[in-house]
Amino acid sequence: MQSPAQKLFVTTALLIWGIGSTISCISAQARPSVQQLFQDLQSTKKTDRAEVQLLRIATSNEQAKRFLASNLPALIEEDPTPTESDYQQGRWVRPVWRNSVQLAGELRIAAAVPALVKWFTVSTSPFIGLGIGEESLVDTPAGQALANIGDPSISSLQPLLSRQNLHERYHAAYVLLSINSPKADTVLRDYVGHGQDRDLADFINNRLGVRDANKPN
Repeated sequence: MQSPAQKLFVTTALLIWGIGSTISCISAQARPSVQQLFQDLQSTKKTDRAEVQLLRIATSNEQAKRFLASNLPALIEEDPTPTESDYQQGRWVRPVWRNSVQLAGELRIAAAVPALVKWFTVSTSPFIGLGIGEESLVDTPAGQALANIGDPSISSLQPLLSRQNLHERYHAAYVLLSINSPKADTVLRDYVGHGQDRDLADFINNRLGVRDANKPN
């Protein structure tokens, strides 16, 4: 038989447990799900906040990352051309597209590479131009995302070095130089030896030479 003190202890413990469970339940209900945040990502008004929350969650939650890997490529595939309202607000791409691309890059989602390659020269700046180097990736979200993803991007980037469009050839080189891995450098050195655009080959060779010269002994 329990003493009054024991009964008081048990009652207090149950009360504390009940309050804790209720708070946890309310807290869990208050947190938006990954699916809800993904819906918010597609809303122009909510997309910026949703991107931040999804990145925080998926950085440490493999299930959330898998969900995004399955669903982000379709958003990235869509035309990034801004609406008239976007233009009026100084946006040169749709914010939903930009945030989807940035998420794929930050999370290094390899499944997004084909969609990213489709738009890899699209710029967020009206002043982007040919020849400003790897710094141009800052203004080309898909190009920057491919660089962040790294080696899984290389097999899709290599054919772009042979595109007819001069800007696309150089931009592919910028992305590969930014990846800065042995595998990327092998592709670049192969182009130096065999690529048809000899000006681009010289440019790549010079960049690799500068990098090699600056490596610590």
